[in-house]
Amino acid sequence: MKEQSLPSDLNAEESVLGSLLIDPDAITKIENVIKPEDFYNEPMRFMYQACVNLRSRRETIGEITLTQELKRLGMLELSGGIAKLNVIISTCPTSLDIEEYAEIVRRLSVSRQMIQLGKNMQEVGFSADPDTNKSIDKISAMLLDWKKSVIINNDVVMPKDVASSLMDLMQKYSEPQHTISWGFRTLDTLTSGVYPELIIVGARPSTGKTQIMIDIAESLALSRKKVLFCSAEMSKEAILERKISRELRYGIRELRRDGIPDSLRDKMADVIGVASETSICYMTHGCSSGDIYSKVATLKETWGLDIVFVDYLQILRDCWQLGKENKASQVGRVSKTLKAIVNDFNIPVVCASQLNRDLERGSGEGRKPILADLRESGDIEQDADIVFLLWRDMNSLVEAERNVLQIKMAKNRQLGDSPVVKLVWSQNEHRYYDCYQED
Repeated sequence: MKEQSLPSDLNAEESVLGSLLIDPDAITKIENVIKPEDFYNEPMRFMYQACVNLRSRRETIGEITLTQELKRLGMLELSGGIAKLNVIISTCPTSLDIEEYAEIVRRLSVSRQMIQLGKNMQEVGFSADPDTNKSIDKISAMLLDWKKSVIINNDVVMPKDVASSLMDLMQKYSEPQHTISWGFRTLDTLTSGVYPELIIVGARPSTGKTQIMIDIAESLALSRKKVLFCSAEMSKEAILERKISRELRYGIRELRRDGIPDSLRDKMADVIGVASETSICYMTHGCSSGDIYSKVATLKETWGLDIVFVDYLQILRDCWQLGKENKASQVGRVSKTLKAIVNDFNIPVVCASQLNRDLERGSGEGRKPILADLRESGDIEQDADIVFLLWRDMNSLVEAERNVLQIKMAKNRQLGDSPVVKLVWSQNEHRYYDCYQED
């Protein structure tokens, strides 16, 4: 069987270069559409790269300047020399259709990339990895990376697009329930619900950030929202142990010491039955931000995901793996991956983050946390749309006061900061409840 040649169109590629030599300003119409690597013909690729270089230096594209740039790059002869430039100019029908020429070049480039992507996926299949899920995730990641690389981002929103978006928002605001509820009245009042944003929950260890995220996730799942809970710290068994304690209203210490009492056996059976029908799934075992992105992509397409919880940022695998990057750079990269989940899939990401130790020692003792207390805070603070800071008064002699979780919305890109709200911890029921709001 004769092997098919790769899709390409030399006439379209030459017409793009000819149009630029006729009308140098026409590059503004196509510079965000095609890249040098989109050209299949090597001489055309060299010439377009030279045009891009001239454009970046704010120099005029013309026969003389293009010739000099090709000489500087050592590509003049490889491009066919001055004679080839003359031929391109003379055979170009018109520069008015440069956008159509560029679209042909881009479309065929995407087709070639699809073919290469298929070959790469074949290699994954031929490798016959014993872990089938790992192979599927690898292919999914390949597809997502390629899709992101070929999608054209148009940063300019024209007036008609603005009007259309405003109509969509008007329709959205007219719906009875257009946001996700936190499951806590005080938080809903504070934020008007959960929107597709990167939400950081900052606290020191043992403050309650994991439990409040579990409570919110469980509440959302019971309201039929589809939830992914990612824990880089806790095993599946540890998370489910908290779930048992929460649902049975029976302490973990008692569970471990005495087991489930006979009086709660029927209730435990109900918990198991409800768990099989609720829409929450878990991701554990030291996951990375890349793993989460890939899994979100799969679940969004196959299951329909509404929200993601991450516990917690600084111990995701790509934040502590040994490498050339320092910890702040690693945390910054992870923060941007989580932000990409929000932007690419239009779903909220609620992520816990550690606060600095200064809150626990020296002059920091008893001090309420501020944004700067976020560990490796630069990128986290910048990328986050909302930051909640959590603390409890553990120095109080009154147990009831130690059980009050104080929450300060220290940043909200849309709403600004806010008063402190409080939730009360019920030790017997192993969950938080609404308390009251502080002015």
